[in-house]
Amino acid sequence: MKKIVFLLISLLCYSSYNYATIINPPSSIGEMADNATLVAYGTIISNAKGNPYLNNFKILQTIKGAAVAGSSIWIKEYSGRVGDEVFKISGDLDFEIGKSYLLFLSPTSGGFYQSILLAYSAYEEGINDGIAQFAQTKNVLQLEFGSDANNQLSGVYEKTKLINQLNSYLYFAQPWSAELAGYSAVPITASPKLSSSSSLGPCPNTPPAHCTTLFGNPASLNTTCNANSPAKFASNVWTVKVAGAAASDPSNITAISNLQTAIGLLDAMPGITMTYEGLDASCTPVDCGSGAGFGVANAANVCNGSATNIYYVFFNDPCSQVADLSGCSGTLGVGGHFSSSVCHTDICNNNWKNASTPFFVMNNGSGCTGVDKYIAVLSHEMLHAMGLGHISGTCTALMNATVCNLPAPTVTNNYNITSLDNDCTDWMYKISSACVAPATSGVLAVVQSNCGSSCLPSGGSIAIGTKTCTSGIIEFSTDNIT
Repeated sequence: MKKIVFLLISLLCYSSYNYATIINPPSSIGEMADNATLVAYGTIISNAKGNPYLNNFKILQTIKGAAVAGSSIWIKEYSGRVGDEVFKISGDLDFEIGKSYLLFLSPTSGGFYQSILLAYSAYEEGINDGIAQFAQTKNVLQLEFGSDANNQLSGVYEKTKLINQLNSYLYFAQPWSAELAGYSAVPITASPKLSSSSSLGPCPNTPPAHCTTLFGNPASLNTTCNANSPAKFASNVWTVKVAGAAASDPSNITAISNLQTAIGLLDAMPGITMTYEGLDASCTPVDCGSGAGFGVANAANVCNGSATNIYYVFFNDPCSQVADLSGCSGTLGVGGHFSSSVCHTDICNNNWKNASTPFFVMNNGSGCTGVDKYIAVLSHEMLHAMGLGHISGTCTALMNATVCNLPAPTVTNNYNITSLDNDCTDWMYKISSACVAPATSGVLAVVQSNCGSSCLPSGGSIAIGTKTCTSGIIEFSTDNIT
């Protein structure tokens, strides 16, 4: 029996931004259709000149909405460009010219359309034993979920049966039936076994088996800077600011307090120093930029200026570029960081891509989750913005792809932060960057410092009489260098 193969295409460029996305999935494809303005089957026939993230979609059949079969619409991906730099949204679509898709869309600014749930609300057409079928692409594996997902949403469907069932559901008040839609389950690959690292910190600082990074591959961490080198920040000290023009969430009056709780949780994790600075009135108005780019990426870049470790938070989707929730179903928020092909070297001589400008945008209406899950979502996305990826498994860590419901995140269980999460921040950030040879007195400059250990010269040791860790500088006096 032939299998449909859906390819994931990666774009490698000089500099890129990396974001993670969290969604609350609908209960069925029928509910997904209810939440969409336009449901259409068609073919990607071209990209806009010079912009591979803006796609010309020729509609072959309209299931819901006003667009006419035979007409074309422009669909923009959530990924895009800010100036000469490219950013990539995890879980976004990566349309291919000539391929056909069943899409669940909503209008956005500029007269464009976007998939309401990124790759989760797009089904690519393939042929299996001569039968046309629809299935999601592998990009859905990059998404994370605010609640449990119905496995039927990610199955394979017979094309004709699925379109017919959508019409019956939308126009003839028939209950949704995955069986009548030609659903067949897709085998789920077993998650790798989780194992907490028994020894972290000193060189060679091998990555724990369960830890992943938002950009690059921990397995590619070595003494050379390469295309797959993982990205992290050169400093482990972050300042969090809320954009002055996006400082409130009408759906959650405790949003700022919840953010401060999340900051406190992260600040207590190994290797992380994080403080809340408050509202940045100068980040007003939010500069969403123009074109097909993701507006808050441009806004964070403008507000941040030349700083690398100022973390901007935007409430209530100020650029209106995340599809609105329907009830509590949809995209809750998007977070991530910028990265470049330039690397920095840690004390173990490992090369990391430079990460900078972390940010997170919370969608309007996300307060529907309730306070505890809201805090968990903020914490999860902020860790993504520091470069951490997902941890495989269910209800074993905060960084699992699905925010756990049993047990639900609460203050009593530390919002589901576990030793597995701590292992990953310990590995990435509780280690000093490469340091200069020590002097007998003065200031030892360290890009990133771990107050629990000294930066040692080759073959020697430092006895420090007075040591103060402040933003990456170890100040010391006298003192025995042997």
